[in-house]
Amino acid sequence: MSKSATTPTSKVMATNPFRACKKQLTINVSTPRPGVTELQDVARLFRLIMPPWERGRFGDVVGDALRVDALTVPRPGMINDMEWAEVDWDAKRWTIPAAKMKTGWDHVVPLSRQVLAILWRVQQITGNRRYAFTCAKDAPLSSRTLCHRLRALGIDTKTEHCAHGFRTTFSTLCHHEETNEANVWDGDVIELRLAHLESDSVKATYKRHGPLALIGSRTRLMQHWADRIDSFAGLEKIAPINAILEGAAN
Repeated sequence: MSKSATTPTSKVMATNPFRACKKQLTINVSTPRPGVTELQDVARLFRLIMPPWERGRFGDVVGDALRVDALTVPRPGMINDMEWAEVDWDAKRWTIPAAKMKTGWDHVVPLSRQVLAILWRVQQITGNRRYAFTCAKDAPLSSRTLCHRLRALGIDTKTEHCAHGFRTTFSTLCHHEETNEANVWDGDVIELRLAHLESDSVKATYKRHGPLALIGSRTRLMQHWADRIDSFAGLEKIAPINAILEGAAN
């Protein structure tokens, strides 16, 4: 098309052709996805997902994927698509590239010792493949796989808890964790961990420091979260929160 035949951008944007159809358009209503937040429900859930799955196939890769989902709380699609090339074993971090992120920015996930142990076990099975959690073929897990496992464990994923619900569980418990009547974790640290960049303060922090913004605090938070999951599952006594705070000060 010649330059003279091109419609100027300003004229194209001047009128919204759908404005007259406002009443006919469907309103986009987002349905909150269920996640347990009561302590007794959280404890029951983590006790269910932690033990090996007796009917697991392929070394129970799906069970390990679900456990890593609970321990790292990304959006479940990130777990399905996780690639070995994204894992930095030395730095103990998993970097999700911008192309996979809803935000369009790289996202760094600190890996607790529990997650590293799971990934090391899975690597013995799928380490020669591109995707970490692969089963019959080298391809991402289906978007339904993690919720299917929860249902097989007796969890109602429509009303009780779904794979995405681990983010709700993590956010609720961490935002309300207190010591000496003060919040333990800064809200920006929690929101950065969840890759929530809606608030001005979180967005400003990310823009200033990039994917490693508040990485020290996020790393301590994720180790504490993994230890807390162990305590819920009855595997290990949780580290005292005062020890976490002392470590942060050093």
